[in-house]
Amino acid sequence: DEDDEDFMQRQEKFQKYRPQRMYGMDDDDEEDLEWKCNADLIDDAVPMVFGHSARGKKEFPDHAPNLRVAIAIARYGKDPVGELTYAWNVASDTGLFGTELLYINIHPMQ
Repeated sequence: DEDDEDFMQRQEKFQKYRPQRMYGMDDDDEEDLEWKCNADLIDDAVPMVFGHSARGKKEFPDHAPNLRVAIAIARYGKDPVGELTYAWNVASDTGLFGTELLYINIHPMQ
């Protein structure tokens, strides 16, 4: 472990890279530099269907199913209505539309 002197030396070296040392910045600008992370909770029922569907295999043939699901989660998070309508408008091998949506896992009360 390190002692207090080593810690203070590292802290001083680090301080020269902090934004408050930048030219033209004052104390009011510091609050704008705080990092904020937004996390969205997304239901993965529609992306799971895409990841294992023929449409997903056709669109990303070289990718593993879990990677296709991850791509679909990103798409669904960005535009959920667009992803749902695309799943509804794609015809299956038999020529029926919307069959992908029949595989979505939903609660029995919905």
